[in-house]
Amino acid sequence: GLNSPLEPYLHDIEKAYSLADLVICRAGATTLAEIGAYGLPVILIPYPHATHNHQGINAKIFEREGAAILILEKDLSDKKLAQVLLDILKDKNRLEMMAKKSRELSNANSAKKIVDYISDCIKKI
Repeated sequence: GLNSPLEPYLHDIEKAYSLADLVICRAGATTLAEIGAYGLPVILIPYPHATHNHQGINAKIFEREGAAILILEKDLSDKKLAQVLLDILKDKNRLEMMAKKSRELSNANSAKKIVDYISDCIKKI
């Protein structure tokens, strides 16, 4: 079996990410930014009722780039999720590749880049 907590919400997400080998979550932009920053492989189940299907679009990008496995909620079942977990956890090379791809999707130092951009704009005024 797996030694893994199942929580609807975590207040100390940094600790959870630092302990995780794999994450199963929705596909909101902030969550994916965090996943990328931590360089974690992920199974994404996008919220199907999100405005303009933004979670589905986000999830497809992570899947296309090799950072995620995408399961649509309409296709989700206990059996499907168990099989995906068994397959991915047996394949350490794929987990490592997904983690690498996840980190590559991260926009490292984004706060500094935004500040630098604003500073450059102000200098032009």
